Formats: sequence, structure tokens, C-alpha cells
Amino acid sequence: MQGLGLSPAAAADAVNVPFNDLARLEAALEAGDVALVIAEPALTNCSLVLPEPGFLAGACRLARDHGALTCLDETHTWQLAYGGFVRAEDLSPDFVSLGKGLGSGTPLGAYGMSAPVSAFVEEHHEAADSPVRGLALGGTTFASALSMAAARAMLEDVATEEGYRRIARLGTRLADGIDAIIRSHGLDWCAFRYGPRSGFCQTPQHPKTYAEAHHSWTFHSVTPCASTWRTGACGRRSTRPDRRSPSRIRRPTSTVIWTWPDPSLRNSTPEVAQASRASAFCSAGQDRPQSSP
Repeated sequence: MQGLGLSPAAAADAVNVPFNDLARLEAALEAGDVALVIAEPALTNCSLVLPEPGFLAGACRLARDHGALTCLDETHTWQLAYGGFVRAEDLSPDFVSLGKGLGSGTPLGAYGMSAPVSAFVEEHHEAADSPVRGLALGGTTFASALSMAAARAMLEDVATEEGYRRIARLGTRLADGIDAIIRSHGLDWCAFRYGPRSGFCQTPQHPKTYAEAHHSWTFHSVTPCASTWRTGACGRRSTRPDRRSPSRIRRPTSTVIWTWPDPSLRNSTPEVAQASRASAFCSAGQDRPQSSP
């Protein structure tokens, strides 16, 4: 008898559905064999793809209607709004997951769950003397006093409502600067923005799916790396010089040239970077823009 927990065939059994497509999601749920709908509230590994109005609430509703649970992975997106997308969009998923950002980079993972799911977990927690495998909860990031102390400091001193309001204002300034540079060069691009996060899209409109985001880069002969480094985020310690936009963007082929107007920043920011990495990145704990590894 198979126990509770992750199926050994989880990868083979997974069904991929395009983001922002409720019709495709409903079609995938019609068979009645989907146990969990899991997604980022906004796609963050392809620049930034934001949910269409009503998409997240609609996805949660469709999952409930078809007997499936929902999990929103806020590992990246909780930095964009106080309380993450769950609070900002007034959502009620069955699970929420967070990552090391909660502990300011220390090894840490966290998840939350609804009351009914929590009760089920408590009832079926794996016991050493049980003949049937239950739900095993544990891992290498559990019970670290250092991580707990870092998480407490993050929640009490950094991830506050006022802190989020401040970095949202900085993010707006960053996005406005990117938009101004794009317009000054007559490019048919646009800046995306949400809270402290911004960057550029090589299309006039923001992408609505991962495929659209990927195409916007490959259409311009760019193959982006699978990372978030071509986006920017303003952190709590960002200062006015950090938020100065690059003064020059050129597009000879697939290369973007960024020149920071403040000479003191040039030693830490390469002037030439591949477009898949180019971004103005100011993260919490950094005093000046840094390039990706």
C-alpha cells in the first residue's frame, strides 16, 4: 500500500498549464485526478510575468470546485508586497511556501497551510511504529537556531509595512527611470513593475505567459539564462545613488550596455553585460548595485 506524501511518479504525473489561462486549467481539472494546483503567484524566472486580474482567485476557485488543493509558492514573490500576493490579492490557498529570503539568506524553508489541512497533517503524521507510511515532516533546514533568529530579525525589523512601502516607492523610481531610457532611444520595449521589482521587456506589452516572455528574448536573438538576474529589485538599504538608472542602452546585436552615472559605482558594476543578465539590482543588505555571479 502506498503511503501518504509525494508520489514516486510526481514528475511524470504533473500536468503543465500555461499561466494566466483559466480555460486550460479548467480543462486539466476536468478529469478529476488532479490533487494539487501549484504555482507562483507571478512568474519570476522569466523577467516578471504578473497575473491577470482575477486569475489567481479564479485558479483557487476552480481547484476547489474540482476537489483539488492549491499551493502558492511565494519564495520569490513575498518580497513584492507586504504579506505577499496572498494578502495583496486576498487569496485563500491551502498551502503557502517560503524560502531562504525569510531568513535573510540563511538556510530556511517555511510553509503555511489551512486549518483543515493542518488538522489532517497532525492526524497522519508519520509514527516510527506505524505499519503504513504517513506524512514525514523534516529536513536539513529544520530547527536551526541561527535561521530562526535571522527570520525573527527579518520579520520584526525589515519586512514591515513601512519597509515595504519604502521599497515600493524606490521600485517605482527605478521603473520610471528604465522607461525613460527606453523612450529616449525609441525602442519598442517597456519596463515591468510590481512593488520594488522592475526590469525591461523587449516587447511593447508585458508578457502574459512564460512562452511569451521567452519569445520576447529569443525574438531579439537572445537566449536568456534560467535566472532572475535580468530583473531589478530595490531593497531596504538601497540609497539614492543606487537608484540612478543606467545612462545608456545600446542594442548592436544581443548586447546591452549599462553605464552608471555615478563613477563610484563602476568598479562594482560591469559596463557590458549580456542581455540575459543586465539589470539594476539592489538587494537588501547591498549598498550598491551588484552583477550576477
